[in-house]
Amino acid sequence: MYAKFKELGLPLGSGIVESAGKWLIQQRFKGVGMRWSDDGFNHLLHLRLAWVNGRHDNLFALAAPLH
Repeated sequence: MYAKFKELGLPLGSGIVESAGKWLIQQRFKGVGMRWSDDGFNHLLHLRLAWVNGRHDNLFALAAPLH
């Protein structure tokens, strides 16, 4: 299988995925003067990933309705 991927010019390592993840996080969460608690970071990370993956509306559909 790897030979076929290599033949097609597809990447074989995890570097591209790791690089994309690092870029995604740094774009939003490592701005000048930004500081996040662990809980705050995790909540915002879920929102950011939902937005990037086009699932933002689905995320809020799971939330309890406000009364």
